[in-house]
Order: sequence, then structure tokens, then C-alpha cells
Amino acid sequence: MTKVSSVRPRTLWALERITALCLIPLGLWFALHLPRFQSLSREAFVSWCKEPLHLALLAAFLIIASLHARLGLDTIIEDYVSDQRLRRHARWLSGLLLNGSLSMGLLALGAMTLGAPS
Repeated sequence: MTKVSSVRPRTLWALERITALCLIPLGLWFALHLPRFQSLSREAFVSWCKEPLHLALLAAFLIIASLHARLGLDTIIEDYVSDQRLRRHARWLSGLLLNGSLSMGLLALGAMTLGAPS
């Protein structure tokens, strides 16, 4: 995996903008479906998630949102944390939390769609 600090700043800037643009339609799609989730039973929600389009869009939303958050947090840490050791630890911790959250979200989607017991 490439260290974010070894990538050119212009590339990171462009990647942040691309992920933000991708999140606009995904976020709108998710926001339009969100009110419907309150009235669904667990079985109906799982059935909704099993639809290939919904599964793909949910997974894309999780992955792109996680990448966007990682890029944003790394930028904030680089800009505002001056101590190199603290910066390294903050970036490690943010990466751990974001990668863990992404993994848990994707595992939950997989468990729901593959029919794992509740």
C-alpha cells in the first residue's frame, strides 16, 4: 500500500475531489432510501440489501466514503499536527479506525446478503 505522504499533493487533491463527486449521487441515493428503512422489518431490509444494484451501491458508498474520510483526515493531520511522532500516531490511529469501520460495514453487508444467522 502506498503511503499517502509519498503521493504528490496534486494527486491527493484530485482524488479528494473525485471521491467527493462520487459521493454526491451515492449520498443522494442513500438519503432518498433512508426514510423507507424505518418502516421495514429486518427481513424486508435484508431483502432490499440483497438486490444486486442496492448491494453494489451500498458497498460503493462505504468504500468511497471511507477513502474520502481517510484522505480528509490525513490532510487535516498533515496540516495541523506539527510533531512528527504525534502525526504518525494520529495517522495510524485514524487509518485503523477507518479501515476497521469499513471492514465491519462490508462484513455486515456480506453477512446479510449471504444469509448468515442473526
